[in-house]
Amino acid sequence: MRARYSRTVRTSARMLSRAAAQALAPASVAGGSGGSTPSEMDLADAWYALAAMFAGRGYLVIAPDNWGRGELAPDEQPETYLMANRTANNSLDLLAAVLADVRYGHLHAQSQGKTDVSFIGYSQGGHTAVALWLASLGSEHPWRVREVHSGGAPHDLYRTLRGALEHLAGRCDGNDWCRNVGTEVVLPYAAGRILPSILAYTATGLATSDILEDGALKREFLNGFLGEDPAYDP
Repeated sequence: MRARYSRTVRTSARMLSRAAAQALAPASVAGGSGGSTPSEMDLADAWYALAAMFAGRGYLVIAPDNWGRGELAPDEQPETYLMANRTANNSLDLLAAVLADVRYGHLHAQSQGKTDVSFIGYSQGGHTAVALWLASLGSEHPWRVREVHSGGAPHDLYRTLRGALEHLAGRCDGNDWCRNVGTEVVLPYAAGRILPSILAYTATGLATSDILEDGALKREFLNGFLGEDPAYDP
């Protein structure tokens, strides 16, 4: 969304770039949540309201869809949580294009040749926000990351998955990745979403029948994965 509610830059986790209402005003970029896709949002969506609030306070809001989501996404796409690098690079390409577009030049200021930005996101958008920040560290860009706000996101997908399995097996031993697992959210997320996606889109050599039985994780898989058996944790 553009500053002061006047226009929407919609593509397909969300980025907000703060508009330069005054000279040298910093810019911000934010990501949304997995349950909200910008290209499919309407006025009733909470993230639409949040974007409008930022826009009304002088921010240029850029809202790209996460990879594999949105109106133009193909039917078959890998799980977005497994595509952090691609999602980040696509979003950064959009950010670069908007900042280079003369139509938006008056909406973001530069200091020493760079626009200050922030990345904001929750859940899947939070995962994307961290990926955006890490991708921005790797090369030179016409922006400077000032803040990263990531909530409810698995910042390290492997440790999150392993912590969930340790929790399920009762092997926490003071490990925060395990101790802080929310059984009603994280366990179904790990067993029902992440593991099947890993099997479908990576060369593990495992099949669903190797890890699940009647919808529950097999004890053999848990012991093998947590015991660092290469047959289960390649």
